[in-house]
Amino acid sequence: MHPFFDYVYEYLAGQMHSWPKEAAQDICLIVCVFAFDEDDGRRGCLSLSATTPDYWASSYTPDENEPGKKWYTMLMGPFTSDGEMCVGSGEWYGSDDPGDVECVAVRDDYFRSLGIFVSDDEHEQWYPLYKKRDRGIATPEELETVTDLGQRLEALPKAFVGVCADSVRRLFEDGTIEEVCGKPVPVMFCIGNDGFDEMDLMQQMRGANPPGLTEEYYQWRKKHFSGAEQWPD
Repeated sequence: MHPFFDYVYEYLAGQMHSWPKEAAQDICLIVCVFAFDEDDGRRGCLSLSATTPDYWASSYTPDENEPGKKWYTMLMGPFTSDGEMCVGSGEWYGSDDPGDVECVAVRDDYFRSLGIFVSDDEHEQWYPLYKKRDRGIATPEELETVTDLGQRLEALPKAFVGVCADSVRRLFEDGTIEEVCGKPVPVMFCIGNDGFDEMDLMQQMRGANPPGLTEEYYQWRKKHFSGAEQWPD
């Protein structure tokens, strides 16, 4: 297993263990919140949010016709982690923190191992070639280049979410989540970017949690998301 998997796992475990013990025992929902730069799929961050029953009760009106809506309503709770994990460049975060630099190096090595790494020079080429393709003036070689770069840029956020899903699965398997929260609680995945593959995100979330733990939310999203009729049951 590539070291990046351990890097993400240790970040998530560390954030959970940093939560005040008494308050953490009341948590009923954890959320992995992803944010990616819409102009550069190489850059983004991961942070954690969690919800307690008291906050839930004060913010949600039960709807027997749409039971899964309660999960969607509570995706952003008041109980947050102390930090964010940098998965992009230090410049994007405006930070020279050594941890950010180290994370980027480990992450980039993982992306290289998958054959999807995109260098700064390649990314600078991508947008002009993309515009030339849209105007119908790109050469065959340029079309091949922009297609390859586009596929790699699209694969980067998905690959990172996949590493996070593996880490969440490990946190359930080794008992970390039950130790912190006193019980298994669902870990939802939330992303703010339009255009991200919603089905992939939900499938990754579903596979990261024990069977059935996020099923009500998954089925609610499948019912209400445009195009979700194609999602697996």
